Amino acid sequence: MKHTDVTPRSRSRRFRIVAIAVIVVGVALATLSIRSLEDGQSQGVAIQSPVATTLSWFASINAHDKPLAIAHFVPADRDMMEWTYWGMPFTGLHCSLMHRSTLRASVYCKFNVINDPNMGMGNVSFWSVSLQREPSGRWLINNYGQG
Repeated sequence: MKHTDVTPRSRSRRFRIVAIAVIVVGVALATLSIRSLEDGQSQGVAIQSPVATTLSWFASINAHDKPLAIAHFVPADRDMMEWTYWGMPFTGLHCSLMHRSTLRASVYCKFNVINDPNMGMGNVSFWSVSLQREPSGRWLINNYGQG
């Protein structure tokens, strides 16, 4: 047998090696795509203070800009913006920092009383907003509401 002869056994082995390499590269590319998609969903959110991030979130709500409102949340909590009704705007909005550490912050926001049963809000005039700092430096929301 010459060195240039290819046996069925060696073809099968080469095929397995190529198939494994293609799978590994495919998984790596899929992982990078998912990560860049998650990062891309926060692209509209600037690196800014927790209070500025919270004010930006309220502005996106008032503008009915759902993609931007969702981008203000950590990926695991983006379902908190699955609102069925985007009603009255938040007016008379004032936010202040309650607490801040290296990775966590709380912001207290007062606004004019909202009485809108379609929004599920009756005599509501404030929300507390919890944020966490992402490795990118962005502050993203992980919770909000009264309490």
